[in-house]
Amino acid sequence: DGALVRAMRGGAVLILDEVDQLPRPLVALLYGVLEPGRVAELYVPETGQSVMAHAGFLVMCTGNTVRDTTGQYSGERPSAALLNRLACIAADYLSESSELAIFGRLGLDALQSAALRGALCALRASYAKGSLTVSPSTRTGVQVARAMLGQGPDGAKAAAPALTARK
Repeated sequence: DGALVRAMRGGAVLILDEVDQLPRPLVALLYGVLEPGRVAELYVPETGQSVMAHAGFLVMCTGNTVRDTTGQYSGERPSAALLNRLACIAADYLSESSELAIFGRLGLDALQSAALRGALCALRASYAKGSLTVSPSTRTGVQVARAMLGQGPDGAKAAAPALTARK
């Protein structure tokens, strides 16, 4: 059985990450499973069986298409048929304390974490003004933190001032 069938039978949560990257014909197969107000059912042609979802089964989808106007992060715009079956929740950047905690868990000290967070905020502000075509995510910050740590303690200390340099 595939992940969808296993989740349905086990009453588990199935996360479809970046659902906007899936081809439309594949997404259309999910409509019956995502139909609100009824027990999810899926017909599996390979076995000739209908699978009924067990209590607790839930599908969560992630994607960037609804809010991404640049096309940098999104795939195909979701169809109205898909969006009508979902409750969309807009998520913003993580809070300062959350991002600082993540950078700290990666191994940056408080000064380095604050410098990295400050640089991300400055770049996000530039994006909001239209100066950049891509806004850095927390994932970008994690990649920068790992690069800083990959240079050893001296490299991380050397990189922190460069992140906060003002012209």
